[in-house]
Amino acid sequence: STKNNARTRKGKRKTVANKKMATK
Repeated sequence: STKNNARTRKGKRKTVANKKMATK
């Protein structure tokens, strides 16, 4: 979970949304 969070922060907002969808 922490690793994913860090990656999303590094990426753009688009990455965050994409990651959230993948997690869901």
